[in-house]
Amino acid sequence: MSADEIRRVLGWTEWTSEPLIHNALNAVTRGIWRLTADRPVILKVLTGSDEGRPGWESSHDPRHWNYWRREAEVYAEGLPCLWKGSGLREAGWRGDERLVRLAVCASAIKYDWLVPAMLRAVDREQLDYGGARPVEAARRYRERGQTMMFLAGWADEARRLAETL
Repeated sequence: MSADEIRRVLGWTEWTSEPLIHNALNAVTRGIWRLTADRPVILKVLTGSDEGRPGWESSHDPRHWNYWRREAEVYAEGLPCLWKGSGLREAGWRGDERLVRLAVCASAIKYDWLVPAMLRAVDREQLDYGGARPVEAARRYRERGQTMMFLAGWADEARRLAETL
């Protein structure tokens, strides 16, 4: 987004810009910034570029996990506003809330690849999310353990919910 676009969209003449850390490998996200003038605004620039690292390329297919316009389309459809300050009932959904929780918890299965990947990388240096600095070993292993315990908890909850529904 150019300075002219920021002026036109936000009506600002002056602002400060702070780059935010994001997954720089993902070709969909060109960058994320915190812009500040009379209020803070987060600016995320999306791109359909084919210049991603292997596995992180953007896609023009809406069914692909890394479809480049998905986030923009969600905002354009007003979905965040639909959920803001309301629950499923207020949004008009009348099903069993346990089914929604089961779907969320069962989604932990998509991370089955995570444990073997973490074990394969046990002796490699891990960089922080922005890729600038190494993560100290104690923090790395603590957070990996917490991640595995969190996912195991979701899997257990999904199993228990599935038995009751």
